[in-house]
Amino acid sequence: MLLRRAPRFVSRQYVFRHVRLLSATPPPRLPPKADQNLSIPEQFKADIEDAQARGILRAPPAHYNGVTRFFMTTAYLLGFYVRGAYTVFARQRLTLSRTKRDDVRALYTQRQDIKKVLPFLFLALFLEEAIPFIVVYAPGFLPSTCILPGQQARIRMKQIEKARTAQLVLAQVVQDIHERPDIVAHDRKGITADPMDYKIAHEVFLYHRRELRQTMGLWVYGPLYLRGRSKYVRDDDYLFIDGAAEVHALTEDELDQALIDRGLIIPFDQTSMQAKQGILNWWLKQILDAGSHNLAFRVALVARFASLSKDLLE
Repeated sequence: MLLRRAPRFVSRQYVFRHVRLLSATPPPRLPPKADQNLSIPEQFKADIEDAQARGILRAPPAHYNGVTRFFMTTAYLLGFYVRGAYTVFARQRLTLSRTKRDDVRALYTQRQDIKKVLPFLFLALFLEEAIPFIVVYAPGFLPSTCILPGQQARIRMKQIEKARTAQLVLAQVVQDIHERPDIVAHDRKGITADPMDYKIAHEVFLYHRRELRQTMGLWVYGPLYLRGRSKYVRDDDYLFIDGAAEVHALTEDELDQALIDRGLIIPFDQTSMQAKQGILNWWLKQILDAGSHNLAFRVALVARFASLSKDLLE
């Protein structure tokens, strides 16, 4: 059977054990780009073989014929999707603390996944062959528990590439505003400590919201939760500022993800751990010095970083 009957009481350990089974061996951090010569079905086949090698998906016996192996692989893949969907529903029963960074991240991820799981489950059951195309064209549609490691690696690479392109646009916005101080923005006293910040945020929201979403790692052709991301980053910042979490205690993967969540995009594979920690500390210091946690100030800060990133890395 693909599914076993779940216990009536779902503990934190039960859900985390199933999440570990689904993720098994994590994909390598920022792996090389996928082979561009492969078609989408061929790449999907390579993702399945990679997941089988990692032990995430069962591999059909080698002595079975091609047709039997195809149907067995399809059944195993469907089971993976159903288990991933069940994990999302099971996490709803957990009580998570807002004083622990892992729990805050899990709560944010759960809020995004619960909005995606029912449409995705419908596609997995009735239109499974469309999923490889969703991975390429609308990856924001996928719940986090229903993505194969190879797919996750390609999604992250594409996410960073889009963010780097969008970052150049935001940097140009900051440059234009500094060169043209006559740009008029509505008077919103108290929104930011610096009126120039509000001008930047106003310009970005009015004309470059797409680039802002891409810089913060949100997919334009998928669920767009800009305010939800901003609220999560604000809560995460509070944990660092209040001392509940420490920058130097983060692993490199966690540090990379923290920078991506804030829209602080850098050449991750060419930047040292110390430089990444310095960038995150710079962000936290700006938030602390300004004493402002509103969205307009954060948008201006993301745009300012886009124009200052080269200086910060030197």
